[in-house]
Amino acid sequence: PMRVVAETLGCTVTWDEQNQAATMTNDARTMTVHIGTDRYVSAAAHDTGVIGMTSPTALGCAPYVDDAYRTWIPVKAFQILGGYGVTIDDSEATI
Repeated sequence: PMRVVAETLGCTVTWDEQNQAATMTNDARTMTVHIGTDRYVSAAAHDTGVIGMTSPTALGCAPYVDDAYRTWIPVKAFQILGGYGVTIDDSEATI
């Protein structure tokens, strides 16, 4: 789940009900994901005063919201957010 992992990593997470989008921000980068859209882009966080973003990347799975209102994203999205190494093997993913 996006919020649990992001907040564990020290990120801030917000939800935009009108646009069905979740945004996570760390000290340097921000990423907004739209439910149902397999497109992940990270940009410089507003507070840094830096301009720039990554190229849009598809990860093969669009963000979705489950019955408990949790937003799920692929773990590789944390690599795109920037600064997080992600390792995936047969039984687990590590950030």
